[in-house]
Amino acid sequence: MDYDIQNSNLQEQYETNLPEFLQIDLDRYKQAQKDIRNGKEVSLIDCYYCELQSSINVCEVERIISSEHAWYLREKYLGLAKEDNFSGDI
Repeated sequence: MDYDIQNSNLQEQYETNLPEFLQIDLDRYKQAQKDIRNGKEVSLIDCYYCELQSSINVCEVERIISSEHAWYLREKYLGLAKEDNFSGDI
């Protein structure tokens, strides 16, 4: 599902009142991205990416946020896309 990540209603719904650990990881990743855009070297960007992905996954598995909420965050911040036809077969 592709989300309109510029939609202010979705931003309000999915980017506020997050669990503290998820908010910290999201803020850290967003700041690192901003620093990179401003020409700063961020040696831990891969770590921040993985920490954010992990926090989103934990929140989804523990049902702190919905799967839809998790995918919104993954698509907007991590550049991941949910494959609608995924069957789970390996």
